[in-house]
Amino acid sequence: MQNFVSPKRVPLMASQSEFGIGIPESQPDDALTVFRLLETAQKDDIACALITVIDVFGGSARGKGAQMAVLADGRYCGYVSGGCVEAAVAAEAIVAIQNNRDQVLRIGSGSPLMDVRLPCGGGIDVHIHVTPDPTIVRAAIDAIESRAPFRITLQPSGNALGFDQTLTADDTTGAKGDIFQRIYRPRTRMVLVGRGLEVETTARIALASGFEVIAYCADQETADAVHRNGGTAHWLSTPTAKPELQIDPYSAVIFLFHDHDWEIGLIAQVLRDHPPFFIGALGSRRTHALRVAALKEAGMPENLIETINGPVGLFGPTRNAASLALSILAQVTQAREQAETLTNS
Repeated sequence: MQNFVSPKRVPLMASQSEFGIGIPESQPDDALTVFRLLETAQKDDIACALITVIDVFGGSARGKGAQMAVLADGRYCGYVSGGCVEAAVAAEAIVAIQNNRDQVLRIGSGSPLMDVRLPCGGGIDVHIHVTPDPTIVRAAIDAIESRAPFRITLQPSGNALGFDQTLTADDTTGAKGDIFQRIYRPRTRMVLVGRGLEVETTARIALASGFEVIAYCADQETADAVHRNGGTAHWLSTPTAKPELQIDPYSAVIFLFHDHDWEIGLIAQVLRDHPPFFIGALGSRRTHALRVAALKEAGMPENLIETINGPVGLFGPTRNAASLALSILAQVTQAREQAETLTNS
């Protein structure tokens, strides 16, 4: 008889930062957490499995490509649903690990597991891949940490993973013939430029929400506050400073100045050299009109100026820093989701 190991979710690790409350080193619903746990198991010579949602029927809390890592000793992390079936999936994965055999498992509607149901009434097919290739696990971690898109392929009828970084903008997660591909793109990087409570609060809430945060601050106090909360912070010493901005196509840049003399040169630098997927700026409609006029006078093309979301925020006007931060994060999230939808349509 095989020994049954009771699965147990792995808690998030505490931050190693010596400053303030910090943030977790990993998030419960991201790919990096999954691959890190797999690598931990492999280094400790513990058998493990990578779980991937390969099909969805009806309602489901998560879509195709959602993943978990499960270890033979019962530890697991990640989500394939809303938390209601993960322990059952982990238990089935442990059996697959013991049998050293990949399998596809139906959960929810149409499943042979009569006591495991999705509250939304739908169903999912999950692929359990035992003993993932350590070189692919490490390659995935390296790609995620370097913000490089990549894909992992699997054959539901086979037992091998593939890895490559030759993606196009049209590549999407899903089946291609008898191959299932999971596309990984970097999480949103929030680049904040400004000073004061709005920068500090937006950085703190963004970090708690799983965004990567880099702040360029016009005063040392704001930079220190962002750093204490787990973000990366740089100090802008003068309004004419031209920092090496860390912006890529998966970045959203938000200008949070009340003293708008600081922002025109920096906005022009971003529009000219680092086009992000989203750019926003604080202020009223009147302030934004003055901003637009100043950018035109500085010689910026009108089509680039029109990409600025001003006043920034999905709702408003807001009268406190927390509401503003939530409004900004909502608008950025909406823009990223819409961009992904256009790519995947």
